Amino acid sequence: IDRVLEDHELVFGNPQSVEQSVALVVTMMAEWCKGDESQWGPYLHNVVGEGWRNVPDLPIFWDRKSKALTVGTSFFEKPGCGFPCSAFEGPEDRHLIDRLWEDRVRPLVEEHYELFIQEGAGGDDEEDEDVERDGETVAEESQELFYVMAAVASSYSFELGDDKYQAMVPFWDMLNHVTGRVNVRLHHCEETDQLQMIASKDIPAWSEVINSYGHLGTGALARSYGFIEPFNVVGLLAAGEETGGPVSPPLPGWLETLVADRSKESLSYNCHE
Repeated sequence: IDRVLEDHELVFGNPQSVEQSVALVVTMMAEWCKGDESQWGPYLHNVVGEGWRNVPDLPIFWDRKSKALTVGTSFFEKPGCGFPCSAFEGPEDRHLIDRLWEDRVRPLVEEHYELFIQEGAGGDDEEDEDVERDGETVAEESQELFYVMAAVASSYSFELGDDKYQAMVPFWDMLNHVTGRVNVRLHHCEETDQLQMIASKDIPAWSEVINSYGHLGTGALARSYGFIEPFNVVGLLAAGEETGGPVSPPLPGWLETLVADRSKESLSYNCHE
């Protein structure tokens, strides 16, 4: 896959560029299609889950009806694109992803379709499985896989090194984010190319090891990772005149105090990031 990526200019350049992000997603697609022959096969199947059940439900892929439920809030002020790349930060992000598929990824898949044939993609019948596929057919079968891997890369990948290049890191990407309860910090050694999680406090036996995805409010967590927390002191969704929605009533005194206290606690736990 390295040679293919180089031929399509998806390796060189700024590590935080769109090309680097697409290269990561395409690599994941190719490894997924190898099945048991890939050393990363079990890992990717665990991350994605049977029938895509573990794939994050990123808002950028929501239908129009679901997006309409957020009208009047700040939810989509900065929607994010589902890619591990900061190049997409606007309401047209989904259109840009669709264009990336059509302009960059689909031609690559059609040209090197033998790398992207998915097991069982031809159907359940033996007759269907024996049908010879061409590049156009495989590309049609691969579009959903492209969006699935884009969502997984957005939610699970890490930014490593001074160049902040994107990488999938088995095991450590299983750690959850809980605002105010983080107990480890990330350390990447460029000399050994190892990613370590170092305890930032004593962690009792059988307790959950909790990472921090950053100092993120409710909207940012949903946009980038596909989940929200029941109570996030970093930031709630804004609703008011600026967003075209109803003005929110002031918080009760006891809740203001709680939010202030939890914010200090959360900040102290996240400061190492």
